[in-house]
Amino acid sequence: DANRIKNIISKARELNDTELEEEAFSLIARQATGSMRDAIALLDQLSSTGKKIDLEMAQGAVVDNVGCLLNLRLSIR
Repeated sequence: DANRIKNIISKARELNDTELEEEAFSLIARQATGSMRDAIALLDQLSSTGKKIDLEMAQGAVVDNVGCLLNLRLSIR
């Protein structure tokens, strides 16, 4: 559930003292599609930069992750 994921992401960003724009926050929650592990992994990946996480940065990470999955799937065939 996206609201549950948002609540946990919110707690994680507070613990890590991560600045996260609302649009990026919503994208991470939506992109996780119900997987808490995916949401936390994406937040961790983005927060490792030490910068404020904005929508552009979050979109870039999502595109990179999707690209990696597609490459993996194609290499398996």
